[in-house]
Amino acid sequence: MRNRKLKIAPSFKKDLKKIDVLVRADAKNKTNILLMNPISNELNIKKLKGFQNKYRVVIIKNHRMIYTFNKEELILVRIKHRKDIY
Repeated sequence: MRNRKLKIAPSFKKDLKKIDVLVRADAKNKTNILLMNPISNELNIKKLKGFQNKYRVVIIKNHRMIYTFNKEELILVRIKHRKDIY
């Protein structure tokens, strides 16, 4: 598996400022795994229904990170509490 380039959406940057330090740390760890394999069996990844090529991964129990990817890059779209993200 090859490493992808990381791209962060402005909405993700805005969300990141509002979340807890522990959630940010877990998100960083999971992002490193996703860069190597965006559909890793190691993580609890689900494809979002109604969207083409958008996925979510659980970050510390109640937070979700939405992302998409292609051959060259991993794009982080949003990170929020599960009640607010959908």
